[in-house]
Amino acid sequence: MNENLLKKLQDEPQEILSIKYMELASNRELLYKASTIHLNRLIQCLNKQSNNSACLKEYVAEIESWLKQKDWWLARDNIIKELNNDNTKPLLPSAEEILFYIGNKFSNEKVHISKHTEIIRLCFFALENNHSKEEYLESTLLKVIALWPQTIDHKSIQNSQIAKKKRGTTSPLNQYIEELLKKNPNMKAKDIFNRLKNECDNKESDSIIEEYNDDELVWYQNDERKTAQYNTIKSTVSRINKKIKK
Repeated sequence: MNENLLKKLQDEPQEILSIKYMELASNRELLYKASTIHLNRLIQCLNKQSNNSACLKEYVAEIESWLKQKDWWLARDNIIKELNNDNTKPLLPSAEEILFYIGNKFSNEKVHISKHTEIIRLCFFALENNHSKEEYLESTLLKVIALWPQTIDHKSIQNSQIAKKKRGTTSPLNQYIEELLKKNPNMKAKDIFNRLKNECDNKESDSIIEEYNDDELVWYQNDERKTAQYNTIKSTVSRINKKIKK
């Protein structure tokens, strides 16, 4: 993929890259919302590393995580239903195949992978049925770039994250723990951890936790998947207890 192609496509008039041509205008908001969540997490991952090899390892881990998340499958399933409701068209390609191709391509690149986040974003929701053939990749990008003609503004995302921290946004999980500790200051982290698991098992309770394993809880905030291990809960309990005692 020639890097200049991306810039050239973005400089083209919007009339040429017509959304109506793809008949996907109604899906733009849904796709944009879901992909933005994933892309923000990917940028955070990429910015941690300067070494391309190490970065790719984190990239692969992030992709594997994304494919298990509810919002990705919800978005994809909705589009499959809309585009294939007559059952005469082949199903949309899987994200795994698209990302496998991109991952192999990037593994041979010397430039830092973070320069390609926009291409990842575009290909992640690529809707080209013939994507597996190399000659169709640029055709796929042409179609998907019409959905997202603007490049990623890393600075804006960073500023947004800083502003969010300054607002002191408290997660639902932390709020839950704080309420428990206010009622019972002697409650231990292990008790809270087990209580969250039990509430998840109890179908009648309004549980914050969606799923769990032996040492990790999974929950969602604004459609973003979050995880908390026992040590995280332990640190949170300690911090909140200090806050309450002040």
